[in-house]
Amino acid sequence: TGTAILAVNSAVRSGTNLLTPDILVTAATWETRMASVASGTVNLIISGNVSAGSAGTKSFRYTPNNTSTTTEPSLLEFRGNITDGTNGGVVQMFQRNDMPNSVNTLKLSGTGNSFTGGFTFSGGKPGQSILEASPASGTNGALGTGLLTLGASGSSATLNLGGSRATVTEAVRINGAGTVAKRIAVIGTGDRILSGTVSQSATAGLTLACSSAGNLTFSNAFNGAGPVTVNRTGSGKVIFAGAGSTYSGAVTVPAGGRQLATGSPLG
Repeated sequence: TGTAILAVNSAVRSGTNLLTPDILVTAATWETRMASVASGTVNLIISGNVSAGSAGTKSFRYTPNNTSTTTEPSLLEFRGNITDGTNGGVVQMFQRNDMPNSVNTLKLSGTGNSFTGGFTFSGGKPGQSILEASPASGTNGALGTGLLTLGASGSSATLNLGGSRATVTEAVRINGAGTVAKRIAVIGTGDRILSGTVSQSATAGLTLACSSAGNLTFSNAFNGAGPVTVNRTGSGKVIFAGAGSTYSGAVTVPAGGRQLATGSPLG
């Protein structure tokens, strides 16, 4: 009923580690800690399916939390599917990086993720933190169907959308908040559609980027008042196609462009 901790330390398990069985989580919190020392990269790939093994809300936490001066990156990847349990269990996910000088990535590459408890992506505080939704194939998103809180106050947060070359729809709703800038980027050639509502209230701004040929489309309402920057370095476009938007902040387009549907999708 408490916290189950899975820790991987680069001093003894540097490089890529593979965990293959299916996992049922019955503890209230399942925390994965990627502990780096002075040097050494730590990667953990979980290839089995992961779900709640008993009733109640189960929090899956990824918290690189060593205060070392290491600059080596780390990666936790879920290649299997993340789902709610069959006994009334609900899965919610949480990510925060407390490493001061490193970049740590949580990658979801399963093709059948359907957890409903939402995702609290607090980001990096003070380190850099990346959440990557990269389903290996198919058209279903990897972020579940709940609410994605993108960054708490004082934390940076980058959401990268990659993986399959097909058009992938992420059903998650997104709330951008806090005092540090956030970023959502398409990093591959496949188009990415965010079909949930988006609320942008991060006071330092939200950057929307396309670094390759894939488009980033917002097909639902885009709300909030925080500033937005559209920055395209590839050939993909940022497309606002939702109806009923109430966004009232500034939009800056320093490179590339944006595409607007009818009905004032930017409020």
